[in-house]
Amino acid sequence: MPEVPTLTGRDGVVLRAPVDGDAAARRALGRDAEVLAGYGLSGEGATGPTADACDAWLAERRAAGAWMIEAEGALAGTVWLHSHDARDARAQVAIGMLSARFMGRGLGRAAMTLVLDHAFGTMGLHRVGLRVLATNARAIELYRGLGFREEGREREAAATAWGRVDDVIMGLLAREWAP
Repeated sequence: MPEVPTLTGRDGVVLRAPVDGDAAARRALGRDAEVLAGYGLSGEGATGPTADACDAWLAERRAAGAWMIEAEGALAGTVWLHSHDARDARAQVAIGMLSARFMGRGLGRAAMTLVLDHAFGTMGLHRVGLRVLATNARAIELYRGLGFREEGREREAAATAWGRVDDVIMGLLAREWAP
């Protein structure tokens, strides 16, 4: 399991390593149609995740070296750097809020700022990339506001509840990062 340093923002957002209680906290948040739509999933008929599914979710986050996004003392989401290539000094970033009650409040921006500061500062990365569904306007706006640039698209790469959707490929270079 990769070591996950605690990162603390001035706005009260904390990125921390996963802990055992996160599976129960994840289950208590249930499934949110707005969150699911960001991943191209329909919230129609969605039931809350099972205890086993939440345990598996937590194990996956631990194995990936993900941070848990904590705000106001509550689990709000996850963020992690993956596909790290030390030779090229690059990685991909992924973020997901777990409930719509945490969306639209700047928590994703705060979490991404902490991760990008860590990636470009502490880790010395040259580039951070990501991919996002073309239909996820909220996320694309966040990424553009952080300085990410659209670099291309994979046409109809994602099968969603509403049909095939493009994946937008975005990237940010260390010299472009201005928190």
